[in-house]
Amino acid sequence: MVEPRTPPAGRLWLSRRQLAVWACSIGVGVVFLVVWELASRNGAINAVFYSKPTDIVVRLWQDLLGAQVYGRTIYEQIWITTQSVLIGYVTGGAGGTLVGFAVGRSKWLSRALEPYIFTFYAIPKISVAPLFILVFGIGLESKVAIVAMESFFILFTSTLRGVLDIDEELVQAARLMGASRRTVFGRILVPASLPAIFSGLQLAVPFAVIGAVLGEYIASNRGIGWLVLYSGSSLDATGLFTAVVILVVLTWVLTQVVSRSVAVAAPWLPKDENRPPTE
Repeated sequence: MVEPRTPPAGRLWLSRRQLAVWACSIGVGVVFLVVWELASRNGAINAVFYSKPTDIVVRLWQDLLGAQVYGRTIYEQIWITTQSVLIGYVTGGAGGTLVGFAVGRSKWLSRALEPYIFTFYAIPKISVAPLFILVFGIGLESKVAIVAMESFFILFTSTLRGVLDIDEELVQAARLMGASRRTVFGRILVPASLPAIFSGLQLAVPFAVIGAVLGEYIASNRGIGWLVLYSGSSLDATGLFTAVVILVVLTWVLTQVVSRSVAVAAPWLPKDENRPPTE
């Protein structure tokens, strides 16, 4: 008789630990929402400025059922912001990856461009965002440009770090064995820098959403970022928190899409949940 297999002790322990972490996270959230609701109902905090969780849930449900949100459905508002995020993320991420590779592999380019790139990166993005509005107008193009700028620098720094960490002795050994530049690039440089690039792709998602929201703050009459701004200026606390919840969910969904895509494209990369416990 074949005895059933039992999971390794480390794997079982890790699952219990994850379950405890999730239970603790959910518990903290529930306690926070209950305290918020009771404080709003008892007058401990002003519901005009802070709303109530129940009101936010009702408003969110009405929006999801197709109610008009300042002239548009919530799905139209979400798509407007998502469109800016996707286009800017792809274009800025691709540009940052290519420039990071070029700068990382060329000493001349590194010395010539790196000081300017990092100087511009250190400038607060909110201070240059109005310039994009002046150049590209108040339409989609300006939001895409801001998102692309945010994504560019995240992918540039990640790619540059990955390229600079490549073992040059391995590259020189491959060239001594007769490997062409194309072979070195495809078999050594790209695989060795992929972990840093994929890490940058995941890190750039929330910054891309921030860039889109920033652009809608400055000059727009639509989008989730504009909803947050307009609701706040109209003292519509329920609408403001509803828009914030939608932004959080949108960012989480996009992050999960990128993370799952990375897991499919590079299954050999280490995953935190697959690592054995250290204790």
